[in-house]
Amino acid sequence: MSLSMNATYLSTLFKKEVGITLSSYVQNQKIFEACALMTQTDLTITEIYYRLGFYDQSYFSKVFKKVVGTSPKQYKRTIQSHAASPLLKIENTHT
Repeated sequence: MSLSMNATYLSTLFKKEVGITLSSYVQNQKIFEACALMTQTDLTITEIYYRLGFYDQSYFSKVFKKVVGTSPKQYKRTIQSHAASPLLKIENTHT
């Protein structure tokens, strides 16, 4: 089964239905995956952005900050500091 529509039409239809362009959606999904990888793995930021198809660290950082509101480095530091917090660990055991 194949779709018989061109890329421009598909992109226009996607934006109309979802509210953002298809390329922005894909980019956002990559950034959300980067956040998950930072939270759930010990991969470095460099390993993460290469894995997700970003080959320029400054571009990855720019897109990450636009989507998340902070730099990848700061995001990872925040996650690591929360993981080390005894209070957070106690709260998590009671939920």
